[in-house]
Amino acid sequence: MSNKFVFIFVLLASLLASCGIEEANQNNKNEIVIASDFLKSKDSVLFQNFTKANNIRVRIKFLQADSIKKRLQKEGFNANFDLVFVKSLLSVKDLKSITFHHLSRATINESLYNFRAFQNNSWFVVGFDPYVFSFVPDTLEIPTSYRDLTQNFNYCSLNPSENAVLLAHVKHLTKKKPSYYSSWKKSFEKNYIPFNPGTDSLPSKQFLLLKWSYYLENQIIKKNKKRSVNYILNNSALYADRKCVAVVLQAKNFKNACLFLSFLNSKNKDAYYFEKMKAIPILPKNENYIYEKIQGMKILKVNEDSLLMNL
Repeated sequence: MSNKFVFIFVLLASLLASCGIEEANQNNKNEIVIASDFLKSKDSVLFQNFTKANNIRVRIKFLQADSIKKRLQKEGFNANFDLVFVKSLLSVKDLKSITFHHLSRATINESLYNFRAFQNNSWFVVGFDPYVFSFVPDTLEIPTSYRDLTQNFNYCSLNPSENAVLLAHVKHLTKKKPSYYSSWKKSFEKNYIPFNPGTDSLPSKQFLLLKWSYYLENQIIKKNKKRSVNYILNNSALYADRKCVAVVLQAKNFKNACLFLSFLNSKNKDAYYFEKMKAIPILPKNENYIYEKIQGMKILKVNEDSLLMNL
């Protein structure tokens, strides 16, 4: 090999090495990037204590679940997502074709013990989003159980497609009676009527079946100060959707992502924080909610994998 070719080879090698170093430096930014279908960029303020304690910037990309899936399928490592944080088990179902990190049982026991792990420890339930009843107290008669919604009561929902998780509960609980479930679902869907917010200054007085998060964030509901929420249904446990998080397999900031999950785990009993997240914290077994807004609430803790099988 001539000296000329040796020189060219060494020059190319040094250029490639310098590019590799530069790329590595870019990928080791002290940050994490969260792809979410409910958190917005402005919500990074919720994690400011995490940023201050660890000097790790939190960036949020607001995308629907199908868009997150397309980005990860098409771009992989270059999608630049470290975590996926979604509002519903329906979103988890949409992302079923994506492989996420399977975290070890030791890691879960050490720093993620307040979560509910499922899908072989690749997804984690951070908080519950129960299905509650909302009504104006002067209503003469109101439903007091989910079963009432299949009887003589009409109901509205702000996003009826998300009632699928509620139906998954019923299907799971009645798995030995498929005909009963079919009848239940048919009556439930028949009793649904579209929500009408009204044409005057007062919002509609219609009876609502809605998720806790919608009750907290919907401006139409907030306008009517008389509207109440009922989350104690004939002393039975509430069905609930889940807010879930997973670590992206190609995460560039894997350690930072795990630190962030540990931070979320530590906030488990912070009622103010969870209200901002529009979720109900997961309490240890035999503990009761003592926060004023959700005191006495009981949530049915069905296995998440079972619910996904019935979606």
